[in-house]
Amino acid sequence: MPTIIERGQFQNQYNIMHFCIMPRYAMSMDIFLQSLQLNEASVADLGLALLTQLECIHVAGYIHNDLKLNNMMVGYQSNFPEFFTNQNIFRDATVHLIDFGCATLFQNKYGVHYEQKTTDKFRGNMHFASANQMEQHNTSRRDDLISLCYILIYLLNGGIFDPPVQFSCVEDEFKYLLNSKRKSSVSNLCSYRAKCLYPFVELVFQLEYKDVPDYKLLK
Repeated sequence: MPTIIERGQFQNQYNIMHFCIMPRYAMSMDIFLQSLQLNEASVADLGLALLTQLECIHVAGYIHNDLKLNNMMVGYQSNFPEFFTNQNIFRDATVHLIDFGCATLFQNKYGVHYEQKTTDKFRGNMHFASANQMEQHNTSRRDDLISLCYILIYLLNGGIFDPPVQFSCVEDEFKYLLNSKRKSSVSNLCSYRAKCLYPFVELVFQLEYKDVPDYKLLK
Protein backbone atom coordinates (compact mmCIF):
# COMPACT_ATOMS: atom_id res chain seq x y z
CA MET A 1 0.00 0.00 0.00
CA PRO A 2 1.16 3.58 -0.51
CA THR A 3 3.04 5.31 2.27
CA ILE A 4 2.89 9.03 2.96
CA ILE A 5 6.36 10.57 2.82
CA GLU A 6 5.27 14.07 3.75
CA ARG A 7 2.12 16.17 3.93
CA GLY A 8 1.27 19.74 4.80
CA GLN A 9 0.12 23.01 3.34
CA PHE A 10 1.45 26.25 1.90
CA GLN A 11 -0.16 29.52 0.94
CA ASN A 12 0.17 31.53 -2.23
CA GLN A 13 -1.37 34.92 -2.90
CA TYR A 14 -4.76 33.34 -3.67
CA ASN A 15 -5.28 30.11 -1.73
CA ILE A 16 -4.05 27.76 0.96
CA MET A 17 -2.77 24.71 -0.90
CA HIS A 18 -2.57 21.23 0.66
CA PHE A 19 -0.07 18.64 -0.52
CA CYS A 20 0.75 15.00 0.04
CA ILE A 21 4.01 13.39 -1.15
CA MET A 22 3.84 9.67 -1.90
CA PRO A 23 6.24 7.17 -3.54
CA ARG A 24 6.60 7.14 -7.30
CA TYR A 25 5.12 4.13 -9.08
CA ALA A 26 5.80 2.87 -12.59
CA MET A 27 2.35 2.23 -14.08
CA SER A 28 -1.09 0.83 -13.35
CA MET A 29 -1.78 -2.85 -13.85
CA ASP A 30 -4.14 -2.28 -16.79
CA ILE A 31 -1.37 -0.51 -18.74
CA PHE A 32 1.22 -3.06 -17.64
CA LEU A 33 -0.88 -5.95 -18.96
CA GLN A 34 -1.00 -4.45 -22.43
CA SER A 35 2.56 -5.66 -22.98
CA LEU A 36 2.79 -8.81 -20.83
CA GLN A 37 0.72 -11.95 -20.43
CA LEU A 38 0.40 -13.38 -16.92
CA ASN A 39 0.98 -17.07 -16.27
CA GLU A 40 -0.50 -19.03 -13.35
CA ALA A 41 2.55 -18.51 -11.12
CA SER A 42 2.40 -14.75 -11.65
CA VAL A 43 -1.35 -14.55 -10.97
CA ALA A 44 -0.87 -16.60 -7.80
CA ASP A 45 1.87 -14.28 -6.54
CA LEU A 46 -0.17 -11.19 -7.44
CA GLY A 47 -3.19 -12.63 -5.63
CA LEU A 48 -1.11 -13.31 -2.52
CA ALA A 49 0.27 -9.76 -2.54
CA LEU A 50 -3.21 -8.24 -2.91
CA LEU A 51 -4.68 -10.54 -0.24
CA THR A 52 -1.95 -9.46 2.20
CA GLN A 53 -2.69 -5.80 1.52
CA LEU A 54 -6.44 -6.33 1.90
CA GLU A 55 -5.82 -8.04 5.23
CA CYS A 56 -3.95 -4.93 6.43
CA ILE A 57 -6.79 -2.69 5.26
CA HIS A 58 -9.36 -4.88 7.01
CA VAL A 59 -7.35 -5.01 10.24
CA ALA A 60 -7.50 -1.21 10.21
CA GLY A 61 -11.30 -1.47 10.05
CA TYR A 62 -11.82 -0.48 6.42
CA ILE A 63 -13.13 -2.00 3.18
CA HIS A 64 -11.44 -0.87 -0.05
CA ASN A 65 -14.63 -1.21 -2.16
CA ASP A 66 -12.98 -0.42 -5.51
CA LEU A 67 -10.64 -3.19 -6.59
CA LYS A 68 -9.76 -2.93 -10.26
CA LEU A 69 -6.66 -3.09 -12.42
CA ASN A 70 -6.05 0.64 -12.62
CA ASN A 71 -6.10 0.82 -8.81
CA MET A 72 -3.07 -1.47 -8.70
CA MET A 73 0.30 0.15 -9.29
CA VAL A 74 3.52 -1.59 -10.24
CA GLY A 75 6.56 -0.45 -8.25
CA TYR A 76 8.85 2.03 -10.00
CA GLN A 77 12.02 -0.04 -9.56
CA SER A 78 10.41 -3.37 -10.38
CA ASN A 79 12.19 -5.65 -12.84
CA PHE A 80 10.21 -7.62 -15.41
CA PRO A 81 11.13 -9.98 -18.27
CA GLU A 82 10.81 -8.53 -21.75
CA PHE A 83 9.13 -11.64 -23.14
CA PHE A 84 6.59 -14.22 -21.98
CA THR A 85 7.96 -16.66 -19.44
CA ASN A 86 6.58 -19.52 -17.35
CA GLN A 87 8.26 -18.06 -14.28
CA ASN A 88 6.68 -15.71 -11.74
CA ILE A 89 7.21 -12.25 -13.24
CA PHE A 90 6.44 -10.54 -9.91
CA ARG A 91 9.39 -12.21 -8.19
CA ASP A 92 11.46 -9.00 -8.38
CA ALA A 93 8.54 -6.58 -8.38
CA THR A 94 6.10 -4.90 -6.04
CA VAL A 95 2.40 -4.18 -6.51
CA HIS A 96 0.52 -1.53 -4.53
CA LEU A 97 -3.20 -0.92 -3.98
CA ILE A 98 -4.16 2.74 -4.35
CA ASP A 99 -7.27 4.96 -4.43
CA PHE A 100 -9.19 4.76 -1.18
CA GLY A 101 -11.88 7.19 -2.34
CA CYS A 102 -14.60 4.53 -2.00
CA ALA A 103 -13.28 2.99 1.22
CA THR A 104 -15.70 2.62 4.13
CA LEU A 105 -15.57 1.50 7.76
CA PHE A 106 -17.19 -1.85 8.53
CA GLN A 107 -17.10 -1.43 12.31
CA ASN A 108 -17.54 1.33 14.87
CA LYS A 109 -14.86 2.69 17.22
CA TYR A 110 -15.61 -0.11 19.69
CA GLY A 111 -14.94 -2.79 17.08
CA VAL A 112 -18.61 -3.73 16.67
CA HIS A 113 -19.47 -4.77 13.10
CA TYR A 114 -22.12 -2.63 11.40
CA GLU A 115 -25.38 -4.30 10.48
CA GLN A 116 -26.17 -4.78 6.81
CA LYS A 117 -28.36 -2.08 5.31
CA THR A 118 -29.12 -0.39 2.00
CA THR A 119 -26.85 2.42 0.84
CA ASP A 120 -27.87 5.54 -1.08
CA LYS A 121 -26.11 4.53 -4.31
CA PHE A 122 -23.63 2.10 -5.84
CA ARG A 123 -19.95 2.93 -5.37
CA GLY A 124 -17.17 0.93 -6.95
CA ASN A 125 -16.40 -0.85 -10.21
CA MET A 126 -19.33 -2.79 -11.64
CA HIS A 127 -17.14 -5.35 -13.41
CA PHE A 128 -15.39 -6.59 -10.25
CA ALA A 129 -17.81 -5.57 -7.47
CA SER A 130 -19.75 -8.27 -5.63
CA ALA A 131 -23.46 -8.74 -6.29
CA ASN A 132 -24.11 -7.55 -2.74
CA GLN A 133 -22.28 -4.31 -3.46
CA MET A 134 -24.09 -3.81 -6.78
CA GLU A 135 -27.41 -4.30 -5.00
CA GLN A 136 -26.50 -1.21 -2.94
CA HIS A 137 -25.88 -2.94 0.37
CA ASN A 138 -23.08 -1.80 2.62
CA THR A 139 -20.04 -4.00 2.26
CA SER A 140 -17.88 -6.14 4.52
CA ARG A 141 -14.52 -7.89 4.24
CA ARG A 142 -16.20 -10.63 2.23
CA ASP A 143 -16.99 -8.21 -0.62
CA ASP A 144 -13.36 -7.14 -1.09
CA LEU A 145 -12.36 -10.80 -1.29
CA ILE A 146 -15.07 -11.57 -3.84
CA SER A 147 -13.75 -8.71 -5.96
CA LEU A 148 -10.27 -10.21 -5.68
CA CYS A 149 -11.65 -13.55 -6.91
CA TYR A 150 -13.20 -11.89 -9.95
CA ILE A 151 -9.94 -10.09 -10.79
CA LEU A 152 -7.80 -13.24 -10.54
CA ILE A 153 -10.27 -15.19 -12.69
CA TYR A 154 -10.27 -12.34 -15.22
CA LEU A 155 -6.47 -12.40 -15.39
CA LEU A 156 -6.28 -16.16 -15.87
CA ASN A 157 -9.10 -16.54 -18.38
CA GLY A 158 -8.71 -13.22 -20.19
CA GLY A 159 -12.25 -12.17 -19.27
CA ILE A 160 -15.19 -12.68 -16.94
CA PHE A 161 -18.93 -12.14 -17.41
CA ASP A 162 -18.26 -11.19 -21.03
CA PRO A 163 -21.49 -9.80 -22.58
CA PRO A 164 -22.86 -11.45 -25.74
CA VAL A 165 -23.60 -8.06 -27.30
CA GLN A 166 -22.42 -4.47 -27.10
CA PHE A 167 -24.65 -2.55 -24.71
CA SER A 168 -26.04 0.80 -25.75
CA CYS A 169 -26.09 2.19 -22.21
CA VAL A 170 -24.32 1.67 -18.89
CA GLU A 171 -27.56 0.74 -17.13
CA ASP A 172 -28.08 -2.31 -19.38
CA GLU A 173 -24.51 -3.47 -18.85
CA PHE A 174 -24.90 -3.03 -15.09
CA LYS A 175 -28.05 -5.21 -15.09
CA TYR A 176 -26.33 -7.87 -17.19
CA LEU A 177 -23.32 -8.04 -14.87
CA LEU A 178 -25.46 -8.18 -11.75
CA ASN A 179 -27.62 -11.00 -13.13
CA SER A 180 -24.52 -12.90 -14.24
CA LYS A 181 -23.03 -12.70 -10.75
CA ARG A 182 -26.27 -13.80 -9.12
CA LYS A 183 -26.47 -16.88 -11.35
CA SER A 184 -22.80 -17.90 -11.39
CA SER A 185 -21.62 -20.86 -9.32
CA VAL A 186 -18.07 -21.41 -8.12
CA SER A 187 -17.74 -24.22 -10.69
CA ASN A 188 -18.79 -21.93 -13.54
CA LEU A 189 -16.46 -19.16 -12.40
CA CYS A 190 -13.45 -21.46 -11.97
CA SER A 191 -13.35 -22.85 -15.48
CA TYR A 192 -10.53 -23.14 -18.01
CA ARG A 193 -7.25 -21.78 -16.60
CA ALA A 194 -9.02 -20.55 -13.45
CA LYS A 195 -9.65 -24.13 -12.22
CA CYS A 196 -6.64 -23.73 -9.95
CA LEU A 197 -8.52 -21.03 -8.03
CA TYR A 198 -11.45 -23.29 -7.06
CA PRO A 199 -10.43 -23.94 -3.40
CA PHE A 200 -9.76 -20.22 -2.81
CA VAL A 201 -12.95 -19.01 -4.49
CA GLU A 202 -15.05 -21.66 -2.71
CA LEU A 203 -13.78 -20.49 0.71
CA VAL A 204 -14.46 -16.84 -0.12
CA PHE A 205 -17.99 -17.45 -1.39
CA GLN A 206 -18.84 -19.37 1.77
CA LEU A 207 -18.27 -16.26 3.89
CA GLU A 208 -21.25 -14.53 5.47
CA TYR A 209 -21.60 -10.77 5.85
CA LYS A 210 -19.97 -10.48 9.31
CA ASP A 211 -17.53 -13.37 9.03
CA VAL A 212 -13.87 -12.76 9.78
CA PRO A 213 -11.93 -14.28 6.86
CA ASP A 214 -9.25 -16.82 7.72
CA TYR A 215 -6.49 -15.03 5.79
CA LYS A 216 -3.90 -17.62 6.74
CA LEU A 217 -6.04 -20.41 5.31
CA LEU A 218 -6.80 -18.39 2.17
CA LYS A 219 -3.09 -17.89 1.57
